[in-house]
Amino acid sequence: MEDYLNQYIKERDFLRSVINLIPAFISIKNEDGCFELVNQALSEAYGTTVEELEGKRDSDFSPTEEEATYFREKDLQVIYTKEPILIEEEPLTRADGKVLCLSTRKVPIIEEDGSCHRILVVSNDITERKELEECLRLHAYYDDYTAILNRYGFREYVEPEISRAQEGACLVVIEVRHLNAIHSVYGTEFADRILREIGKNFLTRNNQDYYGRITSDKFAIWMHQGDIHKIRGLVSDLKKTLDRFIEEEGRYHQIEFAIGYTQDIHKDQSYEQLIQQVNATIEFGKKENIAEILCYEESIYENLERSELLKSYARKAISENELRLYYQEKVEVKTGEVIGIEALARWFSKQLGYVSPTEFIPVFSQSKLIFDFTMWSLEKALQDYPKLKEKYHKDICVSVNISPLVIHTDEFYNRLIGLTKDYHVDPHNITLEITEDIFMNDLAQIIDKISYIRLLGFKISMDDFGSGYASLNHLINLPFDEVKIDKSIIDLIETTVGKIFVENIIIITKELGSYVVAEGVESENQVAILKKLNCDCIQGYYYSKPTPL
Repeated sequence: MEDYLNQYIKERDFLRSVINLIPAFISIKNEDGCFELVNQALSEAYGTTVEELEGKRDSDFSPTEEEATYFREKDLQVIYTKEPILIEEEPLTRADGKVLCLSTRKVPIIEEDGSCHRILVVSNDITERKELEECLRLHAYYDDYTAILNRYGFREYVEPEISRAQEGACLVVIEVRHLNAIHSVYGTEFADRILREIGKNFLTRNNQDYYGRITSDKFAIWMHQGDIHKIRGLVSDLKKTLDRFIEEEGRYHQIEFAIGYTQDIHKDQSYEQLIQQVNATIEFGKKENIAEILCYEESIYENLERSELLKSYARKAISENELRLYYQEKVEVKTGEVIGIEALARWFSKQLGYVSPTEFIPVFSQSKLIFDFTMWSLEKALQDYPKLKEKYHKDICVSVNISPLVIHTDEFYNRLIGLTKDYHVDPHNITLEITEDIFMNDLAQIIDKISYIRLLGFKISMDDFGSGYASLNHLINLPFDEVKIDKSIIDLIETTVGKIFVENIIIITKELGSYVVAEGVESENQVAILKKLNCDCIQGYYYSKPTPL
């Protein structure tokens, strides 16, 4: 008996020494809720010792009865059902009061007779990951200057409201006129403070309406119940706030607004249609020098003709060879060498002249032309590849933007393979850049398609990371070779918060095995900061503008 007891103690001590090496919180609990075995990580979280914790219950250490009851109910569920459970997120209040977020698996320990009286609990601390995800979410959905929703967050909240809009619902857009002039005359800081005052005014409103900054100089409001009188009241109060602020600053500038709104919202309308209607209304008011708040009318639709005109000419852009590819260099930070180039489309229309990508890319994306446009870009880049090798070096990597809509077509993969064979280009020298829009589709399908593309030898790049909502889970689950940090984030890098934010993105992305590219870098100071943060590659006007081959 003594030998058996000594062997048991020896094995228990060995087990304890092993689990103490593991940073996860590990414990064995019995059906009475008592800890029979715990590791050091868990005891430290509770602010006690292993010896003190064993034999006690959660209720002896948890600061609230609610938390202890929650743990007890989950434990009993496993014991009674004899089935393991995974709790993706659960709280644990540490001894110092900080609430940790844990990912926990509870597993029943089945005895020889089939009964269950104890469970094994393994919890991983995912607090830092969740905090960073929350930081990314806030940046993705909220405006850094005003603390209200940004254009992505505003759309995310408003789109569901459109489908259930009641009579009286309206969408309002307020444009701060001549904001660039304010920047030039009074400086960037003063202009930014005006934007913050507007955001502050919106945040103090105790109602259920949504407020967002959708462009640099435009704010949008979704009113569940609104009319011209309510809008006028909001604008009047906003002007008083700004007048008071400007007076306190000792300035003598009258802030002007251009304001449009749309009512009679139908459930079958899209967010883009509503925004387009209000923007057309604002542009009409500015063109006609109308200072009043304008409501969208069908007659204003003429202002949308430009978009339709582009659509009609876009059909000829590819067939009549009006598109050109320009290339922008990607420079490796450590060596200063050009290690890649991005192919960027430009449109020189015979009828319209030069058409900006900000105009024609949405036109292609919102039509069936997107496939032809994408394949034209890819094929043209492959045609140019021999010249690109001559200009740079034999291993130069060319990046081509691929629409998420195209990724989901079967024809794309056949054409992709066929084109690389036709032009004798190694797939390893081609990077396909995909935007965050791809996450609007089924994640499992996306993983399969991206994995297949990489299996073919192509590299996959996450373009514009941070401009929309791509959580860390997406980076963890999807096998990206490269992650490109969006210009909107790089623009903040000279601020303390922005620098910390970029640094964390770089650290985590590299830990996940992806190559990090900073987009839209325009200043020497930004380059210096990115070098210190160990960014891999830089792309932007600081090194080169997009140029034809």
